Amino acid sequence: MSLNFTPPPTMRTKVTPIESGLELEMPARRSVSAVAFSSLWLVIWAVIGYSFVSYRGGEGEDSTGGSLAMLLLWSALGAPAIFAWLWNIMGKERLCLSPNRISFRLEMLRMGIGNHYDPSLVRNFRAVDVPATTAAWFWTSPVTIVAGGPLAFDYGARTVRLGAGIDYAEAVELARRITTAATWLNSEH
Repeated sequence: MSLNFTPPPTMRTKVTPIESGLELEMPARRSVSAVAFSSLWLVIWAVIGYSFVSYRGGEGEDSTGGSLAMLLLWSALGAPAIFAWLWNIMGKERLCLSPNRISFRLEMLRMGIGNHYDPSLVRNFRAVDVPATTAAWFWTSPVTIVAGGPLAFDYGARTVRLGAGIDYAEAVELARRITTAATWLNSEH
């Protein structure tokens, strides 16, 4: 009788050598249940919004301002759900390390926001353990990125944490690759 072992997971992060450095593309943690739930929620949200726009035609002239305000409020409430749905499907974190600059971006639909760090001020690139949340199995949203992930470095008096979509074991391997390839990084405190 032979045992069939489960194959170990591969790294989710795409590591690419760039001129005198590395580029890491870390995908957002995907959750099928979150995509299914938010898709259903967004369909219901759109139907109610469409019904509201169709219905307001018979209310008269005086209610136009109130109806417009309600439609704007309804749209504003849907924006975070659309953003979370898109992040769950195609969000990623990009870290570019070079001797001149360390760049970190949150990207979605080829757009993003991010920061640039002076490599001479970066210290202690490492993996840190991140406590699991009870909702992590169901919902991964851009809000979870605020808390950061298991890949970290110190920058001045602040610890920058990233890689919210990766596990601790992957962060350990990435930190090893980064400190090996980027010899110009100062790893001392």
